[in-house]
Amino acid sequence: MDGGARFENLMASHLLKWCHFTQDWGLPPLELHYLRDREKHEVDFLLTLDRKPWALIEAKLSDTIPSPAMRYFAERLKAPHRIQVVLDCELPGTAGDVHVIDAANFLRMLPV
Repeated sequence: MDGGARFENLMASHLLKWCHFTQDWGLPPLELHYLRDREKHEVDFLLTLDRKPWALIEAKLSDTIPSPAMRYFAERLKAPHRIQVVLDCELPGTAGDVHVIDAANFLRMLPV
């Protein structure tokens, strides 16, 4: 398994743990999804809150430029949060309407 797939799996397990936390504590339910359409646009993760799109999350090893698929789904789903989590991120910030954050700080913010 390559480094990108391992990092995606790490992110998936932490996001799923967060979803379970919200359910266990009686908070509004977060659910984790993978997102791809028939035209093969894909985003690594979609978090829904009360079954409505809430956050699009892309996991990258070093790329800080959001993929066209992130913008494609952001326009269609109107998810209020768009985040690119980068393992080796030298300069966190924003790229358009996408927050680019390093993995250590993103994972540190999760409540579990």
